Amino acid sequence: MRRLLALGLLAAGPAAAQDWGGGDDWLGGGDEFAGVAEPDAADLKADTSRWSLTGFARTEQALWTRRLADRPWAKGRQSLDLSLDYGGEALRLRLAGHGEWDASWLVDRDAADEAQLEVYELRYLDGEQYVATSAGEFEATFGRQIVAWGEGDALSPLDVVNPRDGREPGLADLDDLRLAVLATRVGWFRGAHRIEVMAVHESYFGEQPSPLSDYSPFRAILQRDDIPAAIQTVLRDHTYRFVHDPERFDAKAQQWLGRWVYKGPGLDFGLHAASVLDRQGVVTLPDVATLLRPGADVDIELRHERYTVVGLSGATSEGSWLFKWEAVGELGKSFNTGDPDAPFNPASPPTLGVEEGSLLTGMLGVTYTGVADLNVALEVQKGVFLDEPADLLFPADAPIFAARAQYQLLDQRLTLTGGATALGLTAQYGGLVRAEGTYELADGWKAGGGYIWYYTGDEDAFGPFSSFTEHDRLFFKLRYDFRLL
Repeated sequence: MRRLLALGLLAAGPAAAQDWGGGDDWLGGGDEFAGVAEPDAADLKADTSRWSLTGFARTEQALWTRRLADRPWAKGRQSLDLSLDYGGEALRLRLAGHGEWDASWLVDRDAADEAQLEVYELRYLDGEQYVATSAGEFEATFGRQIVAWGEGDALSPLDVVNPRDGREPGLADLDDLRLAVLATRVGWFRGAHRIEVMAVHESYFGEQPSPLSDYSPFRAILQRDDIPAAIQTVLRDHTYRFVHDPERFDAKAQQWLGRWVYKGPGLDFGLHAASVLDRQGVVTLPDVATLLRPGADVDIELRHERYTVVGLSGATSEGSWLFKWEAVGELGKSFNTGDPDAPFNPASPPTLGVEEGSLLTGMLGVTYTGVADLNVALEVQKGVFLDEPADLLFPADAPIFAARAQYQLLDQRLTLTGGATALGLTAQYGGLVRAEGTYELADGWKAGGGYIWYYTGDEDAFGPFSSFTEHDRLFFKLRYDFRLL
């Protein structure tokens, strides 16, 4: 029953994998694939219209390397990102969006359920869409926005503002990883100091795989050896969807955040506090009568309970070394509990409990840039429970390691990137390794490719990648960045 109960940890699939070291900030696409950044202020001021329209078009292809005889085409996504910006003296506007279509779903379409196609085939995702104004030392921003908290790149327990695109763990590009949320943000600046308060008006918890998609742990439930074939047939005939509580726009579910940040010579330092909804959520299993009803539409509920976050962050440099740290308290956070080794018994279906606990988590990171065109980084995260719930489905305090190396050559036109993430002291809870290269073909054109390998971990230690037994991929990308205005 390990995989069924572990749905509590991984109900959101890759979203949980990110929380536990999916390392998508590093491994989900290197900086060389970062898109058009904020419009250059000098360019905007020189342009009498003060408007800019930028974007990029991209094609991504991938092959399952362990499924060549089955369904080898893993991905055929075409995407387009556009951003319309206005930069005035006291007013800034942005309107951005992302659209995508995956042609690989045209092959063997009948094998996919409706929910899977809804998540992966044809999508539009809002980008940043806001209006910002400034007056003296004050700035206010309203609309859909992305705000990074903390200092960590791959591991950042403080980064609680924006949800993530967790449909493909370890594969999302930086442009796509963080997702914008509707919020109001007010900041006061003086010298090296910044005080900022923020209210998030939208209960958006990111993009998850559908329950029966390749990257969902729920899929493995239907492959358990101890489930009778007749019951497996009924279970596979359902259409499963994740539903969230609270709903996306709930006036009672506002999230509140505040921070003070100091960015002075040789030192960055910040204090953070927030009352937020748990992005991952805890799972509630459907009742057995629903599961055994043929052809049912089954909702799997994810409850996103409120908890408190307090923490500090910092960064300093010494020569070619950059040191970063975070110390975070997650107070009153909800966790799923249950017996991961309970055998399957249709007369007595498994249950998932929910208990609150408080967790202190530390992150240390170091980056070395002492060799020309080479960047090497390592981050380590470890938690300690103040009041650990009994029978946790996954040790949320387990150590996590994330490493990355990037090297540029051929006049910086070719970028080689390699990275790895390990969960647990000996990677007993799994991990992944990703390697890729990107070459700048011409102005605005980049091509790249690579390979990602997933490690499932020890057989008796369930982790986010435990069911990723045939998920290794060979992938290719072609991207064109442009400016229309």
